[in-house]
Amino acid sequence: MSVLSRLNPRNHWGLEQLWPMMLVFFAGCYLAPNSKFHNNLFYGLVLLPALALLTREDLRRVWHAPVARIALLFLGYLALSSLWSIEQTASLGKPAKQWIYMGAYVLVLARILQSRPDRVGWLLTALVAAALIGGAIALYDHLQLLEARKLSLSRLLSWRRLELFGRLDHPIIGASTYGLACVIAAWAALTAPRWWWRAGAAAITLALLSLVVLTYSRGPLAAVAVTILAAALLLRRWWVFGLLVVACCAVAAGLLLTDWNPGSAVSRGLGARPEIWAHVWQAFLERPLFGHGLLAPESLLLASGKPIDHPHSAFLATLFYGGVVGGGLLVWMLVVAGRTGWAVVRRGGWNLPLVLLIYAVLIVLTDNDKLLLSPRPLWLYFWLPILLCIAPCRTTESNPPRRLL
Repeated sequence: MSVLSRLNPRNHWGLEQLWPMMLVFFAGCYLAPNSKFHNNLFYGLVLLPALALLTREDLRRVWHAPVARIALLFLGYLALSSLWSIEQTASLGKPAKQWIYMGAYVLVLARILQSRPDRVGWLLTALVAAALIGGAIALYDHLQLLEARKLSLSRLLSWRRLELFGRLDHPIIGASTYGLACVIAAWAALTAPRWWWRAGAAAITLALLSLVVLTYSRGPLAAVAVTILAAALLLRRWWVFGLLVVACCAVAAGLLLTDWNPGSAVSRGLGARPEIWAHVWQAFLERPLFGHGLLAPESLLLASGKPIDHPHSAFLATLFYGGVVGGGLLVWMLVVAGRTGWAVVRRGGWNLPLVLLIYAVLIVLTDNDKLLLSPRPLWLYFWLPILLCIAPCRTTESNPPRRLL
């Protein structure tokens, strides 16, 4: 072997060996102090090594994974839609860079899932552990603020919405990201082989669920509850339904019999969602086939005079930006991912990807905006579950990834 061949990193490394870097990126979503720091983690630890290690064999193998192939086509179409946006074409560089970022994310994660399915458990366990640490930091800061304002701990359940740590300080985005970790922990609690593992995973689930509750973000909380019910249905854990009925009755009694209004969750009503969606739908009907393009102005003004900065539904947003073509590609991608996950479940295989896919769909129904973007928490709570549907093709319950927790 020549000197140049020995120095060529492609002869010693592959995209699948970047799983520790991806682990750091996942954990950083919960622990990074700000967005810029987290983005730089991805650029330095994942993007640059991926560009250096990428081979034609990687492209061929990822292209033969239907979920990854459709995801790349969908993201490419969204980037291409910038060409017919109303905005100046000088802005085309931004969606092009975003497509490169997300393309690298899809390629690296797909190769890890294809070649190193035994590492999937490590990635998800790191995600849950980072959520616990980040949540503890956020809750400590919240309690310190309560003490500084001389408020009693009993008012914690009805005071301001919890702002989570670092880049997850937005209540809905934070709740969505922590909700993913909560669903993973709940799945581990329902499937762990030993009672002490189940007890530990259940305690972690309750801790993470409490953080989601304290953000008073109703959409993520509903998505977590429905997804856990779906997991219980898949696993035939019928007692979970009873627990949910008891919890719902307790919350309903608290709302109806007292003046409890946690985080203004009741007074916020529907958050003007019907009016927002009606505006976006009318805008979609103006250019239904290909949409307005990714760079089209997305803000709107409600009848009350309140400005809204995005459509508050990833599905409607995709119709607005990409039209029927973009919406069709999105639905096609989700259907293919769902069919892949369901086929594995029917064979007695790993059902976590299908459970997380349900969460991903629910979490973007009533919020979120563009699906092509620079490194964001959306990469975890929406794109990760979709791409995880690649993993089960080599994974069964008799040969699972490393056990979670």
